[in-house]
Amino acid sequence: MNMPASASQSDLDNVRLLAPSEVAERLSVSVRTLCKWRRDRTGPAFLRRVGQIRYSETDVQAFLSIGRCNPVQQSL
Repeated sequence: MNMPASASQSDLDNVRLLAPSEVAERLSVSVRTLCKWRRDRTGPAFLRRVGQIRYSETDVQAFLSIGRCNPVQQSL
């Protein structure tokens, strides 16, 4: 997860962090796909904390919003 340099530890403590399995379920993808996205840097921002991968709930929601499409209504 890309946090601003000014972000403090208390800022991170107030963020709900999700495990890869939780994120995969929310995004309807496999944990393996999520791992590939991390490697390719195409998925949601992530945080490596004490040797574990975690995702902030806010970053996952932002990732979902980016992919949202608003179809244009066509006249019949």
